[in-house]
Amino acid sequence: YMMALLDSHPDLYLDEVQAALRSVFESSPSLSTISRTLKLLGYSSKRLSKCAIERNAELRNNYLKEIGLYSPEQLVFADETSVNL
Repeated sequence: YMMALLDSHPDLYLDEVQAALRSVFESSPSLSTISRTLKLLGYSSKRLSKCAIERNAELRNNYLKEIGLYSPEQLVFADETSVNL
């Protein structure tokens, strides 16, 4: 169950995995037990993040198609840095 849960929701935190297990089963393992089990199954926070990034590939492709319609001279990028002139 835990592998299927993480394959469909790779961005879950350990406490969220614990809550999901608790909702399905009568009791839930401790966070350290979940962490050790994930490590034994080959999961890591790096692997989970990679899955989450790959999930947004369609959004990135759509963005590239839209921005590709403009020349570099037409683009302006701004951040949230506050500057007093």
